[in-house]
Amino acid sequence: RVHLMRSNHDCVMTSSRTIVKDNPCLTCRIDGLKDRSPSRIILDNRLRIQISSKIIKESVNYRTIIFYNKNNKKKIKYLNKKKIKLVYMPLDKKNNFNLILIFKKIKIMGYSRILVESGRELNTNLLANNLINYVYFFVSKNKIYNNGLLNMRKFIHSINKNNTFKKDQEINLFGDGFKVYKLK
Repeated sequence: RVHLMRSNHDCVMTSSRTIVKDNPCLTCRIDGLKDRSPSRIILDNRLRIQISSKIIKESVNYRTIIFYNKNNKKKIKYLNKKKIKLVYMPLDKKNNFNLILIFKKIKIMGYSRILVESGRELNTNLLANNLINYVYFFVSKNKIYNNGLLNMRKFIHSINKNNTFKKDQEINLFGDGFKVYKLK
C-alpha cells in the first residue's frame, strides 16, 4: 500500500534522522509502477546523511533534493557529483528549518502532492504549522515495544489536541490496520 501511495505523489519527504535510523529507499517498488517513484526530499540541516545510505547510492536513478544549512564543502561536492540537488535554507532561533518556507520552495520547484514518511518530531512540527491534510497510520498486528507505543500515543494526542482531524477510513489489511485521518 505504501508503494502505491508513493506512486501517486510528486515527492516523498523525510528527515535525516529517519534516513540515519531506517536507511529507506523511498521508492515505488511495485512491478509496472517503478517509473512512478516520486522525487525524494530530505530535511538535513547539518548534512548528517551518510554517503553509504540507499538514498545517496540511488540518487542517480531517482531525483533527490536535500535541504541543508551546515556548510560542509567536502560532502556538498560529493553530493553534487551524485546529482543531488542541494538547497540551502536558514534556521530559526531554535536551530530548526522554517517548514513554511521549505514548503513554499517545494511548491516553486513544481511539487504539490507531498507524502511525508518520517517520525514523530517532523510530523508534530508539520501539524503545528498546519501543513498536513491527511494522516495515514499503519498499525502492525505484532506487539509494538513501549517506546514505539509511547511515540504513537503522543502523536495521536497531538492530532486530537485541537480537534482538527477526524477519522476518515479504517481498513483491515490482513490483520494489520490502516487508518486515515482527514483535516476537518
